[in-house]
Amino acid sequence: MLVLRPDGPLFYANAQTLPDSLTELVSRADPPVHTVVLDLDANDSLDITTAETVAKLVVDLHRHQIRVGLAHAHSPVVEMLQRSGLLEALGDQRIFPDLTSAVTWAEAGPRNGPPAETARGGVTALTRQTTRPPSNGTSPSSNFSPVASRLWFRL
Repeated sequence: MLVLRPDGPLFYANAQTLPDSLTELVSRADPPVHTVVLDLDANDSLDITTAETVAKLVVDLHRHQIRVGLAHAHSPVVEMLQRSGLLEALGDQRIFPDLTSAVTWAEAGPRNGPPAETARGGVTALTRQTTRPPSNGTSPSSNFSPVASRLWFRL
């Protein structure tokens, strides 16, 4: 599983860094990635360009049989996901109130693949591989011990 958390809000000027970075990370992952969790805690809202970019990313990941979940999606973000059609494609059961819930879902494994319907529409550092998400729901600090199945990245 990959867990990604942008350092700041995604908006039209930087939205493309998300799919560019994620595509590279997924292609280099060993073992292969079966689930991506995008932690949107830094986003209080999404503009239409960003929503479209995320929708295209979800479609591409689903095409490669990679599940996608969103953590910390604030109400205005969920509203934009609804308006853009991404929420329907993603499935509201894949929107989580915190990172711990999202990781628990992701750890359940790929038995529930991407939904049949799909949407219309700079990694700064590898912080660590980690044994569990932090209990406070934030991204892991550099003192977590590495294991093989989870990768944490900050955008």
